[in-house]
Amino acid sequence: MSFLIRSLVMLVCVLMTACSEAPTQTLRIGTNVWPGYEPLYLARELGYLKGEEVRLVEYTSTSQVLKAYRNGLLDSAALTLDEAISLYDSGEDIRVVLAMDVSNGADALLGQTSIESLQDIKGKRIGVEHTALGAYFIARIVEFLDLDKKDITIVSLEVNQHERAFKEKKIDAVVTFDPPRSKIIEGGGKVLFDSSQIPGEIVDVLIVRAEKLEMFESNIDNLKWAWFKAVKNIQNTPEKFASVIDKRMRVGEETVMSVFDGLAFPDKGENDMLLSRTANKGLRVSSQKMAEIMYENSLISKQIDTVNLFLDQE
Repeated sequence: MSFLIRSLVMLVCVLMTACSEAPTQTLRIGTNVWPGYEPLYLARELGYLKGEEVRLVEYTSTSQVLKAYRNGLLDSAALTLDEAISLYDSGEDIRVVLAMDVSNGADALLGQTSIESLQDIKGKRIGVEHTALGAYFIARIVEFLDLDKKDITIVSLEVNQHERAFKEKKIDAVVTFDPPRSKIIEGGGKVLFDSSQIPGEIVDVLIVRAEKLEMFESNIDNLKWAWFKAVKNIQNTPEKFASVIDKRMRVGEETVMSVFDGLAFPDKGENDMLLSRTANKGLRVSSQKMAEIMYENSLISKQIDTVNLFLDQE
């Protein structure tokens, strides 16, 4: 009798385990240090993001984020739109699920004091990270000046090398963004060109593997809620969060909030419009123009239709 009872108890336990809720899958998101991604980390710090649902994986450069993504170590990544297009062109089936920020001066070409103006960069050494964003930015500067790419010398540098290379004058100018942007300007770097001169073109987005969208549907919904809440905190009471944000930015509490001056954070309504299939001013339209520019400048291998790059918004 005792054997039968034990067997029945074991059977009940097995059935209860089988019928219980499956363990939460963790969405792994890769980012590098950039003010436009800081709402993610503030959301985590304030407890809006649940650790079992979302894990933020920090890298020192976009190049490392892309490498980790391609190696299958990430389910999601924060990238510029041109980097997402480049990834899509390479055969990665991805979807943009969030328009994170729009750069309006936060990305810049900084020159040594010896360079009087943008027109003087001909024949100069330009430091830039070896990413689609770096190449796109250079392509737009060259186009802006009506130069040939051969008129400048490109020096490939990871973003964490920008400040030192500029300080040691190993380069004449650098395409960069914060935190090094603020530090280089403080050290005498001169803004020669920035993203405000190509409005709406430098946009950061969150991409997710298409095959993982259904699995992570609730994670993504919660992530968006946490994101928009954190953005409002930064916009409404920035002084309260300066010390928290500076833990990663490391530019000093007095400077840290100014790094957001060249950024715009689309709210939920603006996000719905930007990702909408029907909006005539959305990212589907601007990304198609961007893809054409990238193809013309050999930044992608073929002409592509970006309409399916974006997750449809309800």
